[in-house]
Amino acid sequence: MAAAATSLKEESIAELYSFLDTKEADFGLDERARKLVSFICQQDEEGYQVLSNVIVQANKKDENGETTPDAIAAARSYRAMTILKQDLSSNTQSPYGGYADMMMNQHEPAMIITQPDQAGLLAKQLLVALANKEQPSYTVVHIREVLAMLMDRFPGNVLASAASGGKQGLQAHLAPLLHSPITLSILTNLVCYGCTGRRGMPSAEKSQAAMQQQMMMNASGSQKIAAGARKKFVRQMAEFQLFDRLAQSLKEEEASGEEVCDAILTILEVVGYPPEDPQQQQQHQTMGKIPPMAPQVGENLLFGPLTSTEWWKDLLECLDQESRMEKKESIARTLHSAFALATGNSSRIVKSHAPARDATELPTAQDEKEEEEEEHVINRLVEWELTDQMHAALLQQLPLLLRTLNLPRSDILNYHATTDHNNNLNEEQEEEEEKNNNESANNTTIRHPGRYRTVPMGSWRVQLLSLLKEVICYSNTTGNSTGNNKPSQSTLAMDALMEFPLAPELLKSKKQKKKSNKAEEEETKEEEAANAEDDTVYNPWPALCSLVFAYPYNDFYHNIFYQMLQTVVLQHHEPTLRVIFQKSKFLTRALRSLSESSALKGLILQVLNLLRLRSQSLAPNAFLHQYLASHDLWKNDSDRLIELTLYQQKPIKQVPSAVPALFTPSTMVTLADIELGTEFANKLGLSGISKWDGTLEVEEQASKVGAGADANGAGNGNGQPGQQQDGQGGKNKKKKNNKKKKKKK
Repeated sequence: MAAAATSLKEESIAELYSFLDTKEADFGLDERARKLVSFICQQDEEGYQVLSNVIVQANKKDENGETTPDAIAAARSYRAMTILKQDLSSNTQSPYGGYADMMMNQHEPAMIITQPDQAGLLAKQLLVALANKEQPSYTVVHIREVLAMLMDRFPGNVLASAASGGKQGLQAHLAPLLHSPITLSILTNLVCYGCTGRRGMPSAEKSQAAMQQQMMMNASGSQKIAAGARKKFVRQMAEFQLFDRLAQSLKEEEASGEEVCDAILTILEVVGYPPEDPQQQQQHQTMGKIPPMAPQVGENLLFGPLTSTEWWKDLLECLDQESRMEKKESIARTLHSAFALATGNSSRIVKSHAPARDATELPTAQDEKEEEEEEHVINRLVEWELTDQMHAALLQQLPLLLRTLNLPRSDILNYHATTDHNNNLNEEQEEEEEKNNNESANNTTIRHPGRYRTVPMGSWRVQLLSLLKEVICYSNTTGNSTGNNKPSQSTLAMDALMEFPLAPELLKSKKQKKKSNKAEEEETKEEEAANAEDDTVYNPWPALCSLVFAYPYNDFYHNIFYQMLQTVVLQHHEPTLRVIFQKSKFLTRALRSLSESSALKGLILQVLNLLRLRSQSLAPNAFLHQYLASHDLWKNDSDRLIELTLYQQKPIKQVPSAVPALFTPSTMVTLADIELGTEFANKLGLSGISKWDGTLEVEEQASKVGAGADANGAGNGNGQPGQQQDGQGGKNKKKKNNKKKKKKK
């Protein structure tokens, strides 16, 4: 009897294989397929392995030693995958209904995977198959699809299978997933499920249909992962050193940088910002309550590598040495986006604004309701104090970050991105210079007609500048509101930048600048060449100011620079302000550019109005107030600044009188509309700031502004803070020296 049953089973398997080679199997579990599969499963509880073997061993040699052609093997594997997926989704209801339900046979009960243990065994078999590097790409894709469906139905069993076997099991099951762009999504989904207990969906995939499908999966009897199982899985992932391995994979030449970057960011987003069920979210919005914090299961251990300096150092060093632009872009995007997610300023989290309306279009009731509703997004990374630790780690890597940016080091104030090439070079010299230029990782130039060459800003450099901006602007208000007097994170970042020495050319006295002999010019060129070979990292603010004028049409960098300058001005960090305005001559160059460059007019007007309004809120003895009052060009152009600002704020066109309740046809912008306390000031970042009314003592205001910083703040070339050379403090020193001289006489 046993032999007869075995023979009958083999005949059924052979008939199933023949069925999978027909186009009829494209429809999946139809009547014939269901009959064949049910008979096999009745004979053997592990009948699901017949279909999994078709997927895993689709191109295996037959009895005659011949390999199945790829076209036949791929079609057979696809049909077996379709049957398994339809069986796994038999007890669920498609959110689309109708044709989708009919095609997937949703009304029939499951007969292949009927128990959770079977799902775990199937998942383990598929994960082991992924370790085979010789698997064809179509097999890997089909395994990924089946694993995704298994995760939706039986997440606990799949996670237990993936983590079975201790460290060796993790190495065998998860390590191979790091090296293929196709399998990285499997690893991402496993980690998101194990940490949050639900499917990991980044912001880009959180559509209404996807959320509805997730609700259907949760309501259809899918398993819930207990907090204890999640805690165990997170601990195993920490021991597996997931983020260290992802960073290492990001640096490998064979790996796809974009897929690794997306895996890191998706895990950070889903775990750091756990999604909430739409029904619970609607209830919290209706009741005006903030959603409760999810129970912590040790995520801080999982994200531990991000708080170490070595994690950021390794990626920055790789970025500095990398010459392939695709890899540089992936690493730079990972660095910036990871910290932006930690601070809450990532575009993956911040809700985009609705498109601008025409003035004649009336807002609907739905629009007003959406504006009133506030989306409560809680950043778990800040609550777990991981963001502060990441910020501290980045502060230690500021020298490497600035070196990787490759900012101008010589003739900084006259830096031009586009320059004319040396016409005295012959073709061989040009080819040699071009070869050396291409070998450099950070100095690639673009050739233009007429022997002009441009140093591009580059997307990877914009990403690093955005990272520097996040480091400067980040301030944990919740952590600093406990009554302590510790400086904010942004103040620490600005203080750290001021520890770098100024470039030697910015420390020259006025007498040295007036000399123009040929010998001295040659000495200057030799000094500049020596500075170019020197590895000293200089104060970045002069170079950052020059990049604004070197790239007048780069709006990406203009937004980055404005946010950095806005933070410095709002905090009134005097050492940084002195370098920006006195050493870098930014205000003078900005005022002159109003009449010279139309491309920078929008940015310059924003900056100048920021300075104008911020100075009105400061005490008379504050540096910014005194500097603007003593700047001749500022005093001469202040009226013109007001005139240009009023013209900028003027409506584009007259609004028709059909909507008098909303607009007035003849709205005139006056000076009162561009002062502190207006919508104009709020858009500049000055909300909540009012004019100085003299109630605060001058000495107290001065102590707050200059606390913890030297008068100049610039370095002396040895990494130590330099002495003040100009400004109010310098005048006081001169007066004391004059008194001493008089006493000696």
